[in-house]
Amino acid sequence: MVEISAEPQQPSSATRTGHSIAFEPNIDQLLKDIVQPCGLWQWMVTLLLMLSSTSIATFPVYANSASPHRCRMEPHIEQFIEQNNLSFTHVASRIGPWDDATTNGTLLSSKDLGCFRYQSSWLAKNSVLVLDMSSSEDWTDRELERCPLGFVFEESNYHYPGTVVAEFATVCERDWLVPTGTTLFIFGLVIGTIVSGWLGDHIGRKKTIILFSGVELLSGLWTTLSADYVSYVLSRMTMGIGNQGKASTASVLLLEITTAKYRSVVLSVYVLGTTFVYRSILALWAHLIPHWRFLNLATLSPHVFTSLYFCCLPESPRWLISQDRTKEALKVLKKGYVINHLRQAKPELRTLENFSNSLLTNPSKAERRCIQSLQSLRSSSVCRALRCLRKPFATPYLIKTTLSCIFLLASLSTTIFGLLFYARILRGYVCLIGFVYSVVALPAAILTAVLYRFILYRKRPLIIMIGITSCVLAIGAGYMVIWQPTDDIVLIVCSNLALLLITSIVGMCNIYVPELFPSDVRASGFGIAAGLGRVLSMTCTFVNDLDDRTPHGTPLLVYSGLLLIGLCVLLTASETSGENLRDCDEPTHVATQGECEHSYFIGSTYSVDEHPLD
Repeated sequence: MVEISAEPQQPSSATRTGHSIAFEPNIDQLLKDIVQPCGLWQWMVTLLLMLSSTSIATFPVYANSASPHRCRMEPHIEQFIEQNNLSFTHVASRIGPWDDATTNGTLLSSKDLGCFRYQSSWLAKNSVLVLDMSSSEDWTDRELERCPLGFVFEESNYHYPGTVVAEFATVCERDWLVPTGTTLFIFGLVIGTIVSGWLGDHIGRKKTIILFSGVELLSGLWTTLSADYVSYVLSRMTMGIGNQGKASTASVLLLEITTAKYRSVVLSVYVLGTTFVYRSILALWAHLIPHWRFLNLATLSPHVFTSLYFCCLPESPRWLISQDRTKEALKVLKKGYVINHLRQAKPELRTLENFSNSLLTNPSKAERRCIQSLQSLRSSSVCRALRCLRKPFATPYLIKTTLSCIFLLASLSTTIFGLLFYARILRGYVCLIGFVYSVVALPAAILTAVLYRFILYRKRPLIIMIGITSCVLAIGAGYMVIWQPTDDIVLIVCSNLALLLITSIVGMCNIYVPELFPSDVRASGFGIAAGLGRVLSMTCTFVNDLDDRTPHGTPLLVYSGLLLIGLCVLLTASETSGENLRDCDEPTHVATQGECEHSYFIGSTYSVDEHPLD
């Protein structure tokens, strides 16, 4: 039997002169031996964050899924069309160019069809004669005019009926607004990731999650009430800030309340809330709710659980220790211990008390942090913010790690967003495609949990998975470009398989990347890496627009190439097993044999300035 001691190892005589040993709580050992790393407490926090997550990233798949359109005609003509039950295609082909028609010797592109009508005296009562089924009048040599009365969209079983595109007429000469709006939403995700990283390290994980949840809820209500497209785009961008800020910080919090062995399981369950549960429900809501405003309101329903954050969400004990708030960290761990041992004896509460007392009688890095705090009392909040943003670039190791993560996450985020938004381009029922896209998240989460549960190292399975995903995308896109079949079966299968793999890869990166950073810079490091990485993903909507100008499936070739670049970057990144994460980027005291196997302290050597403060 091994006796576990709550007392720190005494420093050797060699370290007593001119140096001190900074003893910090070993959170991993405390979780393993006392609190339990995967108990009721961790699952309560995980389920709370999962149930309060929203799936707003795939909302444009339905809201921007516009069916073919034609010019809206004068009231008496529209009445004639309705009374005679004329088909959409028949009317569109009679009032303007249709089916790649040639007008005045000019072949219109497919994007211009439905954007013009022939110039004629449409106000005349006999103007309806052109719509007669027996009419053989050829108007292809007539001048064209843009639709003065707006547009009518075809009723289609393959498209969402009450779209944003239809309400704000973002087609024809205004079609650039759709990808621009999606790009600004992704820009909001970038801002949310970076700002939440700074705030998470500055004010704590819990307060950051609560703050960004409020931002997401209020901006979601603003989106529902938007009176014009500019208001809609700005509110969606703000909604992205809140959504991603909460999600990034929640991932870090969950990572820090358990150990490396269980992080993949805990984070996979959390991610299922967004990628599977609510994304599947969103597809069902899109089938049942025919207007985008009410659909957007439905996506906000998980916020009923956010009121529980104030009483049920803990602060990260690792972050508290990195801020020299050890007493509060132990209080969080005590609460977790009590919850994990409900209806059981709690003998280790005394051990935690002894542990707290032993910290007070031993030197810690609080001494030097106190000096640093006194020296920086006069610093402005702007300077403190800039210092926090510089932290991920403070040392050569952090510079290399941050840059590698930025390029890796750039390739992954561009690919996953591109595949998600590509769903509205695929030929098929958009709600069904959206549901299938959400279902693949379940095996993706299981794959993430299994791989990181049984494989010690983080980087090796990532290398294999990224390589396979790149090959799948290249095969599917290459088949479509070369053979050009009339259906999208191969493309749908390959894109869904690639989405499954890339979702699992992103889940693994949400574990691997934060583990590369020490606790005092983990949220900001992960935030900056993920945020700047998402800058490239803002181009995914324009990459998908290549499908209109190049052979069908070409965007997937682009994403395949991006993954190969990400794979090359990953090969240069550090390896980690996730065990005994550092609280700060400092050299760690090298323990003697057997010293740290069951120690609740991690020691690091530092110099002590013996001169008094001026």
